[in-house]
Amino acid sequence: MKLSRFSESHKRSLIGVASFLIILAIWELIGQLGKFNPLFFSWPSSIAREFYKITINGELYKHLLVSFLELFFGYTLACTAIPIGIIIGRIEILEYILDPIFSALYAIPRVAIMPVIIVILGIGIPSKIFLVFFGCFFPILINVFQGTKNIDQLTVDMARSFGAKGWKLFNHILFPSILPYLMAGFRISLSIGLIMVVVAEFFVGSEGIGYKIAYESGFFRASSMMAWVLVISIISIFFTELIKYFENKMRKRWYGHL
Repeated sequence: MKLSRFSESHKRSLIGVASFLIILAIWELIGQLGKFNPLFFSWPSSIAREFYKITINGELYKHLLVSFLELFFGYTLACTAIPIGIIIGRIEILEYILDPIFSALYAIPRVAIMPVIIVILGIGIPSKIFLVFFGCFFPILINVFQGTKNIDQLTVDMARSFGAKGWKLFNHILFPSILPYLMAGFRISLSIGLIMVVVAEFFVGSEGIGYKIAYESGFFRASSMMAWVLVISIISIFFTELIKYFENKMRKRWYGHL
């Protein structure tokens, strides 16, 4: 009976894990049949061995730290979009002035500005941090701006009529209304930030996960390359789940009934 209840409550997770294991088994079987050149194709057990190797010899931590710092500082700088988005959404004249500028900047392909940034900032970490910032800034800005514009003005006026202003108004009305849009912006910008880190390290890196992917692929080491791709996947899953965790915490803080 307990097993049945557990299965029902975790049905989605169990199906997801089972599907993933089946895909891994088929992938491993195809690799073990030896029909593909290992220079161009790898399989789970081979990738796992390479992942274990880079973990034991310490290479993983060295390059992971570089990529993490680039992502962390670029993403942190991009969070300046939060107050900017709120201010633009609340002050109409600023929206008229800044919306065309931000729209034009957002339309620029992120990879296209890479040569310009490298010329200005060089090939070191600062250029990669800026590329992450540039990629992450606009999804956060647009989502926060849209959330601010969608705030029910009647609710704001009603709160003001009961004496709410300043921090109380922001804490109880504005921020809870913006929160779903903000978390969506965080999720979108996270994936873009990871892409920008990897792409930047592809072209101008001498350290980092993107550099190692490009380096291993240049020597046709498919298993090693896929081990570093696995690292990127783990990072993405970790930060996505971290954002979900904080989202749930904040939802309980502002929407206690959820």
